[in-house]
Amino acid sequence: MATTRPSTPWLLGIALLVILLFIFWNPLKKWIKGEKSVTETETTTTTTVECDETSRVTIFMTGEEIRALIEDNSRLEAERDQLRERLDDCLGNKKPKSTTTTKKKTTTKTTAPQKSTSERTQTQTPKATHSRETSPNLATNQYEGQILGDYGSTFDENSYLLFYIKASLLKDVKNRSTSEVRLNSKTGPVGVQHGEYIIFTTRIIILTDMIDNPWNFALYIGDHVQYGFDMWAPHELVKLNTELESDPQIAPNDAGGYHFVTYVNYRMK
Repeated sequence: MATTRPSTPWLLGIALLVILLFIFWNPLKKWIKGEKSVTETETTTTTTVECDETSRVTIFMTGEEIRALIEDNSRLEAERDQLRERLDDCLGNKKPKSTTTTKKKTTTKTTAPQKSTSERTQTQTPKATHSRETSPNLATNQYEGQILGDYGSTFDENSYLLFYIKASLLKDVKNRSTSEVRLNSKTGPVGVQHGEYIIFTTRIIILTDMIDNPWNFALYIGDHVQYGFDMWAPHELVKLNTELESDPQIAPNDAGGYHFVTYVNYRMK
């Protein structure tokens, strides 16, 4: 009986199938087990995207705008703190205030009366910082005041500084609106005549360490009845007698007039 051989194409097909199974066996086996083949391994690719110039945003701010933002931020923080305090008040969580009270120092400012140009003929006297109650060094403990000459300064039996001038010196000044004489300003103390002198007592206490201090003063003697300007001594006295300009007890002031320059007259007890 004759044997039938398979045809050549059929053999070629079987051979090709064997070759393909051999080639794809390993990947196929991994696929069956749920594993990916090397060719299927995922690769990560980083892609850099360049932004178009038209899509970029640039912010420019001036210094003033920055300061305004800072101020707005501070204001908002302050408002936030106030709201927190109000919330604490509503919830009853407000902190108790300190029981310590701070006393404010109050200063009473006394405004001196407005003075005219000639009234700037003021005394340049040191301030008396002592009182009879706090200092036993009164000038009257060792010295006694004296009234000497046509004008000057001294102290009374209580150690109070006083100024004086002979009333006769002012009689030659004419056209005065008043016979009153006031110390250092139009509203100053009115002089009181004792004998031939007009005396002005102050509240300045003379102590032993003040006995040699200089004391300057001027006197308001009224307004001129015709021309209305204010009149002062020794300015009016110098106008009547120019030789007084050389008197060591009379000196020019910064208002274009003159004032008396005196030292306390005293003697030892």
